[in-house]
Amino acid sequence: MTSTDRARMRALPFARVALIALFACTAAMPAHAEAPLSANDWVSGKAPAPAPSSGWRPADGVPPDAARRRPPPARPAGRAPATDADGTPVPTAPVAADARPAPVTVTRLDQADADAAGLRSARSAGLPAGLWDGAAATDVAQALAAGDPRLPATQALFDRILTAQLTVPARGEMAQGQLLIARVDRLIRMGNLPFARALLQSAGGDDADRFARSFDLDMLTGEDLRACSAFGRRPGLARDMAVRIYCLALNGDWGAAALTLEGAEPLGVVDPATAALLARFLDDSYAEVADTLPEPQAVTPLAFHLHEAVGQPLATGSLPLIYAWSDLGQNGGWKARLEAAERLGRAGVLPPAQLAAIYTEQRPAASGGVWDRAAALQALLGAMNGGDMASLDRVLPPALARFGEAGLAPRLAGMVAANLPDAPGPGDAAEAVVTLRLLAGLPVEPPEGTPSLLAWIADFAAGGASAGPATNDPQGRAAALAAAVDGEAAARDDAAAAPTAPQPGSGLAALAAMADVDAGLDGDLNRAARGLTQLVALGYGDTARQAAVELMILPQLTRAGQ
Repeated sequence: MTSTDRARMRALPFARVALIALFACTAAMPAHAEAPLSANDWVSGKAPAPAPSSGWRPADGVPPDAARRRPPPARPAGRAPATDADGTPVPTAPVAADARPAPVTVTRLDQADADAAGLRSARSAGLPAGLWDGAAATDVAQALAAGDPRLPATQALFDRILTAQLTVPARGEMAQGQLLIARVDRLIRMGNLPFARALLQSAGGDDADRFARSFDLDMLTGEDLRACSAFGRRPGLARDMAVRIYCLALNGDWGAAALTLEGAEPLGVVDPATAALLARFLDDSYAEVADTLPEPQAVTPLAFHLHEAVGQPLATGSLPLIYAWSDLGQNGGWKARLEAAERLGRAGVLPPAQLAAIYTEQRPAASGGVWDRAAALQALLGAMNGGDMASLDRVLPPALARFGEAGLAPRLAGMVAANLPDAPGPGDAAEAVVTLRLLAGLPVEPPEGTPSLLAWIADFAAGGASAGPATNDPQGRAAALAAAVDGEAAARDDAAAAPTAPQPGSGLAALAAMADVDAGLDGDLNRAARGLTQLVALGYGDTARQAAVELMILPQLTRAGQ
């Protein structure tokens, strides 16, 4: 080891001592007074203090904000009122007197008045909203039930009255909704099932009376699944026990249906004839029984449907018109469909397009009666579609004769008149064209050679013919009817003598006048003239004029067929 190395070894302990002394002096120095430099307020300590957060726990009592929102605590009877820390009494809420639940308050939501329901507004129906002003609801219901229009013009007005949205008359003792039921019942008796169903649907809501009518309509049109689905949602709608049993079975609960029938028969809540039908419907073992059930004395839609379901359908020819709708289905033959369609068409409740579709389904397999009318219409439509005027001259007159003798001339007019020329040329079909367009209420210009009486009727239908009587009218029928429509106003040339629109409060008077007008079909010309005059006075001039045209033409067509 050199002298230099020995000098370095002696210097090491001294360096260690100096380093330790330096660290000790640094630790003993006082801290600086200035805060650290920072651009963040949270670091520099200048930010506002945060809002206190809730650390509430169930054992901490009620928070102040919750105490302000909750009701005062209840105080049991017999105890001193609670007080705050400063002695102020704390108000208390009442408590229940016993353990029974509080009564439930039911508030019925406002519903539209079912009696005011309709398929079209009063304005679109050409009627005043106050048609029944001054009348009692019971009188309106009785008048509607007695109404039985037969002319196409009066039928159309009656349909508008039954289906329009009108102001409800004073009910008196009549319950709400019963005027709607009266309108629906009248439509059903007329055989107008589509309008009856649509009117029920427009009223909305369900009650026992509306369900009963909807159920009958569904039975007649083969839509029993829809009827019983409503029963499944609300069984209390069905008041008739037979309806309940049938719908239980149709909804799949055959056991409940059989048990209900077994209990209902001894109690007499189901008549024996319907009970026998239900028993056969529920038990397929009756399929082996050869005996036939007797026809019921009074047929209901359910009984009619059950007879078909058990394989013993009833003939509809002798039944009310509503049962003819069941024959329009594809289950029966074409002849049955034709006969049912003519029944409904004659009553004016089958749309012309549907009637024409049934007439043209097939080629007639025989002759006579309904077959001849089907063949005549098919030949007529073929000539019209082909634009063959020579064929039209050949087929139109016999077609009008065949439909006229069957009381179906207005329905033939509804099917073809709109496609006939309004200014026909001379020819064998000209008279038939004029007649059909007049029956359809369409304008027409008779050509040269048209019979004088028919030409005069066409002039009257257009609003003229007020200057003199009809020509070639030996009995004076047309002249008397025209005078009843034009009245003294035409003689005085006073167009303001009669109102131009139906008047409020004219409903009952209009129904009575329509019945008088229809009497003209029975030969009571004087009564028909009075009815026409009354219709004009009430503001139903268009209906009166068209009804007069029909009274001039239809009896002639019927007598020609006889």
